[in-house]
Amino acid sequence: MDWALKTKDDATLQGEVQYFCAHHSKARQIAHCIGALMESLQNERLAMYRSSDCLAAANAIACIHRHINREMHTAPYFKGKRGRQAQVAMRDRAIHAWGKDNSKMCNWCGRTGYNIEDCYCLRYCHHCSCRSHDGTDCLRPHDFCNEFEDCKVYPSHPNFECGHCAAIDNDIDI
Repeated sequence: MDWALKTKDDATLQGEVQYFCAHHSKARQIAHCIGALMESLQNERLAMYRSSDCLAAANAIACIHRHINREMHTAPYFKGKRGRQAQVAMRDRAIHAWGKDNSKMCNWCGRTGYNIEDCYCLRYCHHCSCRSHDGTDCLRPHDFCNEFEDCKVYPSHPNFECGHCAAIDNDIDI
């Protein structure tokens, strides 16, 4: 290709080919970085799901809420108006966290209504370890269930009855 460009003796064409090759190389490097980052994102989300299972097993949210409701009024910092403001702030934060904010825009897919952390294109299913869908959309939610641990799939999952669950079968045999 270099020989053809030299014999053609067109500086504009040579410059455009070099420009193309440089951007092609950079795009390839970025694609490799994105692949590595996707794998890191999957690992972090898997760790987050495991931690979430541990927190759910310990009933952490209810325990923390009981502690706050029981002990907050005894702390000198949260007396009177400040204590009420703190309780309202916690309630409002919880409402905001679960609410929809249509002003958000995803930098990955360009859709509005969510941030890139919640992008459907970047989702990772903790049930079957596949990309592009979330745990609630999983067609094979029992893939990681085994006979030595409890089933991680909630009975309200749309595909709970689909597929074989080693953990449930083990419970039934006992």
